Amino acid sequence: TLSEVVNGVLGSGRPQTEVGLIAQGTGGDFRRSLGIGRSVSECLAAIASGRRRHVDVGVLTCRPADGTMATRYFLNIVSAGMGGLVDQYIAATPAWVGGRTGYYVAAIRATWRCPEARLRCRLELGEQHEDVALRARVVAVCNGRFFGSGMQMAPMAEVDDGVFEVISVTQPTRLHMMARSRSIYDGSHLRIAGVRHFRCNRIAVDLEDEALRLQFPLDVDGEALGWLPMTVEVLPAALVVRA
Repeated sequence: TLSEVVNGVLGSGRPQTEVGLIAQGTGGDFRRSLGIGRSVSECLAAIASGRRRHVDVGVLTCRPADGTMATRYFLNIVSAGMGGLVDQYIAATPAWVGGRTGYYVAAIRATWRCPEARLRCRLELGEQHEDVALRARVVAVCNGRFFGSGMQMAPMAEVDDGVFEVISVTQPTRLHMMARSRSIYDGSHLRIAGVRHFRCNRIAVDLEDEALRLQFPLDVDGEALGWLPMTVEVLPAALVVRA
């Protein structure tokens, strides 16, 4: 996966290595933020073009399955809550279901299972910092715009501006969440009460209620890789991508 390649490149101590995308996986969301088409020929054309973008990389520290704290790089989005549950359901979804359909069905299932959680967040942007208490079913730290095979979680996000867009979402009931879920595809969810938007280059997030931890997993570039607490910070222009 792209996530594994990025971690291999940055972990090798050779960040000057250039990365190209041939996005034929389930989601293909990072290529959308880069403006690359979905076909193999369009991906190859982007690689052959010689165009280079110096994109930001996120550094995530979280708690994996063994309970210790671990660090991982990511390019697109880290989310806590529904996104991690969606990853679990997608992993068990037959390939014939298809990317967008599979993600939408998984999102509906996650809506019914994921609780509304009380979260403690500390956001930093340069020399400024803010402590925020949230109630949310999902909180997403976004470098790219899209996740979940085309859900436009952060339509304002840019992959090379040195800043994360943080989006938290909750609704009074699961039925409200379900009724408004389609709005994420065009980015209009940002106008709905219960959706909040912050900007930062570093964030720390944890749960108030330890009992909810396993029901609030992390999604890291489309993979379920751990649980809260997490800290996330940006490495500006840390990776060269052919795009």
